[in-house]
Amino acid sequence: MSTSPCFIRFGMILSVATLCITAILTTGSSFAENTSETGALLSESGALRDPALERSARVEGFIKQARVTKKETDTLRTQVRDRRLKRIAHSEECRKQMRKENRDSLFPMTLNCLRGDLMFNLDILRKERTFVEKAAGVPDLVRQTALSAIDALSDAITAVIDGIDTGVYASAAELTEAKKNLMERYRSPYWTAMTQFRTERLQTWIAHLLVQADPILASVSEGSGALLKTFEACLMQEEKTLTAASAATDHASAEAGLAKAQTALAACVRAFLPAKKIEPPKEEAVSSSSAPTLPRRVLLHQRR
Repeated sequence: MSTSPCFIRFGMILSVATLCITAILTTGSSFAENTSETGALLSESGALRDPALERSARVEGFIKQARVTKKETDTLRTQVRDRRLKRIAHSEECRKQMRKENRDSLFPMTLNCLRGDLMFNLDILRKERTFVEKAAGVPDLVRQTALSAIDALSDAITAVIDGIDTGVYASAAELTEAKKNLMERYRSPYWTAMTQFRTERLQTWIAHLLVQADPILASVSEGSGALLKTFEACLMQEEKTLTAASAATDHASAEAGLAKAQTALAACVRAFLPAKKIEPPKEEAVSSSSAPTLPRRVLLHQRR
């Protein structure tokens, strides 16, 4: 039996989206999900919600914006990745040098290494901020929250650099306290905001796929559309997972929800694409989250 042109078209759309979703593994308004007694979704006011209408509103203009900003966001994502790798190389070199220092020279070397690391961090944040401004598929409130978190962390890092330059930190204890302050007051909110940013962007891709699938499912018989129906159910399930992750107030919960959805979505895509025998295109991916795909060792290092 030949494959329906509609299925082929959806498969190609899915292939492009898959590349973008994969890139987000490194990234509409969220809502608290309520249900009526019949299981229908309710808004915060208690009115019945129409998920299909919400998805259509969410993806309006999404692909057009993604195409317009593709080249710029791809470049920014590459620049962020390169700077992160340079930052890691700097940290590794510093660790080697500090092993050679004596007791008297260790603290000055620590200050110098921290200053270099923070300069790299600041440069990354500048590029990341531009990416967040340009990236398609993110609600304005989530985008603004991410931008505010980036700005707050950038200002705090600049203050620490200035403190190093002017001799504010006279001991290792004072430096440790400054780093702790950075972590608790600025880095943690930044991580939470950027995880929400990636989560919302992934939700928009899911909404786009579901909107594309609706007319195809409406035009095929129940038997011939069974595979697509299964895929649709998987997308809807992970849409709920991402909604909960986006609403999480702490980074650990948000990151766990995002990771769970990413793993499940990868399995959904693998199940659908081979069955349709469609090869993902090589050149059509739209850029995604500012966080690049890096080895686990590198990602763990970045959180220090």
